[in-house]
Amino acid sequence: MVIVNKSKIINKDKIKGIIYGKNFKNIKIELDNKRVYYENFKKNLKLNIKFLNNNFKVLIKEVKKHSYLRKIIHIDFFILNE
Repeated sequence: MVIVNKSKIINKDKIKGIIYGKNFKNIKIELDNKRVYYENFKKNLKLNIKFLNNNFKVLIKEVKKHSYLRKIIHIDFFILNE
């Protein structure tokens, strides 16, 4: 399970992301870049996210990496259950 926080503050040490889905207002999130297991995130991976005291089952739709550093810079999460 991944726990995320909503933030509007720009921080270079964070991975940007978005949670979206059908009939769901998009939520911009930031993930702590120090977590090694984020490197295992890949497209079409299903996982549970805890956000604002709610649990969501999500599918990773896209993982964007920096062109030469190969670090993850953005992840798109699609909600499977609402």
